[in-house]
Amino acid sequence: MRHTRKALIETALLGQGLPSLTNDYILREWRHSTSIALVWLENGRITFGNIKEFLQLRGNPDMERIDASNLSVAIRERVSGYMTAAAVMRVAAQTGNFIVVTAGMGGIRGKILSNDLVTLSQMPIVLVASSPKDTLDLPATLGYLRGQGVCLIGNGTDQCNGFLFIKESFPLDGVYCGQKVEELIKNGPCLILNPLPLCLRFTDGTILANATAQGEAAARQMRQFHPAVNAALDRLTGGKASILQLRSLMDNIDLALSLH
Repeated sequence: MRHTRKALIETALLGQGLPSLTNDYILREWRHSTSIALVWLENGRITFGNIKEFLQLRGNPDMERIDASNLSVAIRERVSGYMTAAAVMRVAAQTGNFIVVTAGMGGIRGKILSNDLVTLSQMPIVLVASSPKDTLDLPATLGYLRGQGVCLIGNGTDQCNGFLFIKESFPLDGVYCGQKVEELIKNGPCLILNPLPLCLRFTDGTILANATAQGEAAARQMRQFHPAVNAALDRLTGGKASILQLRSLMDNIDLALSLH
Protein backbone atom coordinates (compact mmCIF):
# COMPACT_ATOMS: atom_id res chain seq x y z
CA MET A 1 0.00 0.00 0.00
CA ARG A 2 1.52 3.30 -1.11
CA HIS A 3 0.07 6.75 -1.17
CA THR A 4 2.04 9.77 -2.24
CA ARG A 5 0.00 12.87 -1.42
CA LYS A 6 2.18 15.66 -0.02
CA ALA A 7 0.68 15.36 3.48
CA LEU A 8 -1.74 13.11 5.37
CA ILE A 9 -4.32 14.75 7.62
CA GLU A 10 -5.85 13.30 10.78
CA THR A 11 -9.65 13.26 10.93
CA ALA A 12 -10.48 12.88 14.63
CA LEU A 13 -10.73 16.67 15.08
CA LEU A 14 -12.95 17.21 12.05
CA GLY A 15 -15.08 14.20 12.89
CA GLN A 16 -15.56 14.66 16.64
CA GLY A 17 -14.03 17.92 17.80
CA LEU A 18 -15.87 20.82 16.15
CA PRO A 19 -19.47 20.30 17.23
CA SER A 20 -20.94 23.68 16.31
CA LEU A 21 -19.37 23.88 12.85
CA THR A 22 -21.63 22.63 10.07
CA ASN A 23 -20.37 20.69 7.07
CA ASP A 24 -21.27 23.66 4.88
CA TYR A 25 -19.15 25.97 7.04
CA ILE A 26 -16.14 23.63 6.92
CA LEU A 27 -16.47 23.23 3.17
CA ARG A 28 -16.66 27.01 2.63
CA GLU A 29 -13.56 27.59 4.76
CA TRP A 30 -11.54 24.66 3.38
CA ARG A 31 -8.80 25.74 0.97
CA HIS A 32 -6.98 22.50 0.16
CA SER A 33 -7.54 20.00 -2.64
CA THR A 34 -5.74 17.11 -4.28
CA SER A 35 -2.27 17.74 -2.84
CA ILE A 36 -3.28 16.37 0.58
CA ALA A 37 -5.34 13.45 1.83
CA LEU A 38 -7.61 13.10 4.82
CA VAL A 39 -7.29 9.62 6.32
CA TRP A 40 -10.02 7.54 7.96
CA LEU A 41 -11.11 3.93 8.35
CA GLU A 42 -14.14 2.66 6.44
CA ASN A 43 -15.25 -0.90 7.20
CA GLY A 44 -11.68 -1.74 8.14
CA ARG A 45 -10.19 -0.19 5.00
CA ILE A 46 -7.72 2.67 5.31
CA THR A 47 -9.25 5.39 3.16
CA PHE A 48 -7.59 8.45 1.65
CA GLY A 49 -10.00 11.13 0.49
CA ASN A 50 -10.81 14.77 0.06
CA ILE A 51 -12.91 17.01 2.27
CA LYS A 52 -16.14 16.45 0.32
CA GLU A 53 -15.78 12.68 0.63
CA PHE A 54 -14.97 12.89 4.31
CA LEU A 55 -17.86 15.18 5.19
CA GLN A 56 -20.32 12.55 3.97
CA LEU A 57 -19.26 10.47 7.00
CA ARG A 58 -18.98 13.30 9.53
CA GLY A 59 -21.52 12.95 12.32
CA ASN A 60 -22.11 9.26 11.68
CA PRO A 61 -22.70 7.73 15.15
CA ASP A 62 -21.13 4.46 14.01
CA MET A 63 -17.75 6.12 13.41
CA GLU A 64 -15.31 5.35 16.22
CA ARG A 65 -12.11 7.11 17.31
CA ILE A 66 -9.15 5.15 15.93
CA ASP A 67 -5.76 5.57 17.59
CA ALA A 68 -2.45 3.85 16.89
CA SER A 69 -3.11 1.44 19.76
CA ASN A 70 -6.34 0.05 18.28
CA LEU A 71 -5.70 0.50 14.55
CA SER A 72 -4.77 -3.12 13.84
CA VAL A 73 -7.79 -4.46 15.72
CA ALA A 74 -10.08 -1.96 14.00
CA ILE A 75 -8.84 -3.07 10.59
CA ARG A 76 -9.27 -6.75 11.45
CA GLU A 77 -12.76 -6.20 12.83
CA ARG A 78 -13.81 -4.00 9.87
CA VAL A 79 -14.50 -0.94 12.02
CA SER A 80 -15.24 2.51 10.59
CA GLY A 81 -13.76 5.51 12.35
CA TYR A 82 -11.95 8.82 12.43
CA MET A 83 -8.18 8.56 12.79
CA THR A 84 -6.04 10.44 15.31
CA ALA A 85 -2.64 11.86 14.47
CA ALA A 86 -0.98 8.78 15.98
CA ALA A 87 -3.00 6.43 13.78
CA VAL A 88 -2.22 8.49 10.68
CA MET A 89 1.48 8.51 11.57
CA ARG A 90 1.33 4.71 11.67
CA VAL A 91 -0.29 4.72 8.23
CA ALA A 92 2.25 7.22 6.92
CA ALA A 93 5.11 4.91 7.81
CA GLN A 94 3.48 2.17 5.74
CA THR A 95 2.67 4.28 2.69
CA GLY A 96 5.83 6.22 1.94
CA ASN A 97 4.50 9.51 3.28
CA PHE A 98 6.65 11.64 5.56
CA ILE A 99 4.37 14.47 6.72
CA VAL A 100 1.33 14.23 9.00
CA VAL A 101 -0.80 17.21 10.04
CA THR A 102 -2.94 17.83 13.10
CA ALA A 103 -4.08 20.92 15.02
CA GLY A 104 -3.58 20.48 18.78
CA MET A 105 -1.56 17.31 19.40
CA GLY A 106 -1.63 14.85 22.27
CA GLY A 107 0.81 14.81 25.16
CA ILE A 108 1.13 13.91 28.83
CA ARG A 109 -1.82 14.33 31.19
CA GLY A 110 -1.09 13.11 34.68
CA LYS A 111 0.11 9.53 34.22
CA ILE A 112 -1.44 9.20 30.76
CA LEU A 113 0.95 9.25 27.81
CA SER A 114 -0.65 10.03 24.44
CA ASN A 115 0.00 7.71 21.53
CA ASP A 116 0.87 10.82 19.53
CA LEU A 117 4.13 11.04 21.48
CA VAL A 118 5.00 7.35 21.38
CA THR A 119 4.25 6.97 17.68
CA LEU A 120 6.07 10.13 16.63
CA SER A 121 9.19 9.04 18.50
CA GLN A 122 9.20 5.78 16.52
CA MET A 123 8.60 7.12 13.01
CA PRO A 124 10.94 8.90 10.55
CA ILE A 125 8.36 11.57 9.77
CA VAL A 126 7.49 15.23 10.33
CA LEU A 127 4.43 16.00 12.42
CA VAL A 128 3.07 19.52 11.93
CA ALA A 129 0.93 20.73 14.84
CA SER A 130 0.05 24.03 16.49
CA SER A 131 0.96 22.92 20.02
CA PRO A 132 0.19 20.19 22.50
CA LYS A 133 -3.37 20.67 23.71
CA ASP A 134 -3.88 23.13 26.58
CA THR A 135 -5.13 20.45 28.99
CA LEU A 136 -1.73 18.74 28.92
CA ASP A 137 1.50 19.05 30.90
CA LEU A 138 3.48 21.09 28.39
CA PRO A 139 7.01 20.82 29.87
CA ALA A 140 6.60 17.09 30.48
CA THR A 141 5.33 16.59 26.92
CA LEU A 142 8.21 18.50 25.33
CA GLY A 143 10.67 16.83 27.68
CA TYR A 144 9.47 13.35 26.72
CA LEU A 145 9.81 14.07 23.00
CA ARG A 146 13.25 15.61 23.42
CA GLY A 147 14.35 12.61 25.46
CA GLN A 148 13.22 10.31 22.67
CA GLY A 149 15.31 12.15 20.10
CA VAL A 150 12.51 14.08 18.41
CA CYS A 151 13.68 17.42 17.00
CA LEU A 152 11.41 20.22 18.26
CA ILE A 153 11.25 23.39 16.19
CA GLY A 154 8.81 26.27 15.90
CA ASN A 155 7.60 28.20 12.90
CA GLY A 156 8.70 31.77 13.61
CA THR A 157 9.53 31.05 17.25
CA ASP A 158 11.74 28.90 19.45
CA GLN A 159 9.14 28.81 22.23
CA CYS A 160 5.94 26.88 22.84
CA ASN A 161 3.33 28.71 24.91
CA GLY A 162 -0.01 27.01 24.38
CA PHE A 163 -2.61 26.17 21.77
CA LEU A 164 -5.96 27.97 22.10
CA PHE A 165 -4.89 29.68 25.34
CA ILE A 166 -1.80 31.69 26.29
CA LYS A 167 0.30 29.65 28.68
CA GLU A 168 3.81 29.74 30.10
CA SER A 169 6.55 29.56 27.46
CA PHE A 170 8.92 26.63 27.20
CA PRO A 171 11.93 26.43 24.86
CA LEU A 172 12.09 24.39 21.67
CA ASP A 173 15.29 23.24 19.96
CA GLY A 174 15.21 25.93 17.31
CA VAL A 175 13.28 27.80 14.63
CA TYR A 176 12.08 26.37 11.34
CA CYS A 177 14.20 27.94 8.60
CA GLY A 178 12.63 26.65 5.39
CA GLN A 179 14.17 23.18 5.39
CA LYS A 180 12.53 20.54 3.20
CA VAL A 181 11.20 17.29 4.57
CA GLU A 182 14.22 15.18 3.64
CA GLU A 183 16.53 17.44 5.63
CA LEU A 184 14.17 17.63 8.59
CA ILE A 185 14.04 13.85 9.08
CA LYS A 186 17.61 12.94 8.20
CA ASN A 187 18.46 12.52 11.89
CA GLY A 188 15.11 11.16 13.06
CA PRO A 189 11.54 12.36 13.66
CA CYS A 190 10.71 16.05 13.72
CA LEU A 191 7.90 18.07 15.28
CA ILE A 192 7.17 21.50 13.82
CA LEU A 193 4.92 23.65 15.99
CA ASN A 194 3.03 26.36 14.13
CA PRO A 195 1.34 28.43 16.85
CA LEU A 196 -1.81 30.46 16.50
CA PRO A 197 -1.20 34.21 16.88
CA LEU A 198 -1.39 35.35 20.50
CA CYS A 199 -4.01 37.95 19.61
CA LEU A 200 -6.46 35.20 18.62
CA ARG A 201 -6.08 33.05 21.72
CA PHE A 202 -8.23 32.98 24.84
CA THR A 203 -7.00 34.41 28.13
CA ASP A 204 -9.81 33.37 30.51
CA GLY A 205 -8.38 30.44 32.43
CA THR A 206 -11.76 29.56 33.94
CA ILE A 207 -12.94 28.44 30.50
CA LEU A 208 -10.07 25.98 30.22
CA ALA A 209 -10.54 24.79 33.80
CA ASN A 210 -14.26 24.14 33.24
CA ALA A 211 -13.62 22.33 29.97
CA THR A 212 -10.90 20.19 31.55
CA ALA A 213 -13.23 19.25 34.40
CA GLN A 214 -15.86 18.14 31.90
CA GLY A 215 -13.28 16.07 30.06
CA GLU A 216 -12.23 14.41 33.30
CA ALA A 217 -15.86 13.66 34.14
CA ALA A 218 -16.27 12.04 30.73
CA ALA A 219 -13.15 9.94 31.27
CA ARG A 220 -14.50 8.68 34.61
CA GLN A 221 -17.60 7.55 32.72
CA MET A 222 -15.37 5.67 30.23
CA ARG A 223 -16.00 8.24 27.50
CA GLN A 224 -13.34 10.00 25.42
CA PHE A 225 -11.54 12.86 27.19
CA HIS A 226 -10.56 15.11 24.27
CA PRO A 227 -13.92 15.14 22.43
CA ALA A 228 -15.61 16.08 25.71
CA VAL A 229 -13.13 18.92 26.26
CA ASN A 230 -13.64 20.19 22.72
CA ALA A 231 -17.42 20.09 23.13
CA ALA A 232 -17.13 22.11 26.34
CA LEU A 233 -14.73 24.64 24.79
CA ASP A 234 -17.07 25.03 21.85
CA ARG A 235 -20.03 25.71 24.13
CA LEU A 236 -18.18 27.98 26.55
CA THR A 237 -16.75 30.17 23.78
CA GLY A 238 -19.83 30.34 21.60
CA GLY A 239 -18.18 28.25 18.89
CA LYS A 240 -15.02 30.38 18.67
CA ALA A 241 -12.79 27.55 19.91
CA SER A 242 -13.95 25.34 17.05
CA ILE A 243 -13.37 28.10 14.51
CA LEU A 244 -9.83 28.58 15.84
CA GLN A 245 -9.10 24.85 15.72
CA LEU A 246 -10.24 24.63 12.11
CA ARG A 247 -8.06 27.61 11.26
CA SER A 248 -5.08 26.03 12.99
CA LEU A 249 -5.53 22.79 11.03
CA MET A 250 -5.64 24.65 7.72
CA ASP A 251 -2.65 26.84 8.64
CA ASN A 252 -0.71 23.69 9.49
CA ILE A 253 -1.61 22.11 6.15
CA ASP A 254 -0.26 25.24 4.43
CA LEU A 255 3.02 24.85 6.32
CA ALA A 256 3.18 21.13 5.56
CA LEU A 257 2.83 21.77 1.83
CA SER A 258 5.77 24.19 1.95
CA LEU A 259 8.05 21.38 3.15
CA HIS A 260 8.22 19.82 -0.32
